[in-house]
Amino acid sequence: MNSQLEYGSSPFKGFYELIGGSLPDSSSVLVTGDPGSGKTTLAQQILYEELQRSRPCIIVTYDTFPANILERMGQFGWDPRKYQLLNKLSIVDCYSATAGVTEGVVPQPFDLTNVSIYLTSVMEKMGNHQVTIIVFHKVESLVDGVVELRMVEEHQVLRRYLLVRKMDRRQIIPRLVRFDIISGIGIQLHLPRFGFLRNRPSVGRSVGRT
Repeated sequence: MNSQLEYGSSPFKGFYELIGGSLPDSSSVLVTGDPGSGKTTLAQQILYEELQRSRPCIIVTYDTFPANILERMGQFGWDPRKYQLLNKLSIVDCYSATAGVTEGVVPQPFDLTNVSIYLTSVMEKMGNHQVTIIVFHKVESLVDGVVELRMVEEHQVLRRYLLVRKMDRRQIIPRLVRFDIISGIGIQLHLPRFGFLRNRPSVGRSVGRT
């Protein structure tokens, strides 16, 4: 296997230099970032690089139809369909059932045990249990609350910030708040002295869904 395929094709090979080589076997990697930051494109490119290295892959999609994924990859010149024909790529459709489709999809896609059994069956059909699995899912839809932490460079110093993006049954304050981690104390928020929490809803009160 040549070094170009081992560490990714130029110019994407820089990604593999950042992570110290190819993806480790049997590993889980979460790609996270702001909306529109390129999470889907990065995940699809990692997938295609894996396929080029003859590593079997499975796409698990919760947020779009499989045809949309294949079409989007084609826009970048990536042809995943040929790997489907070679039994190197399978798509586990956990989205279509939520849109009312009943044939050729995973039934009860939010039953993780059911999905796990379905995945095992697909892996056996591919004849290889060392499979790279890429999951396309809007994780925020699974949880009631989302708290995002950021590292922001200010005057050549990294600062920590906290942002509450979502909290069910609460009226959140969507504002970046700086914090420090203090030894013996933990997280210490730097809140403005006045007005910031003046209209905070009482705990337990239902004030709307964000």
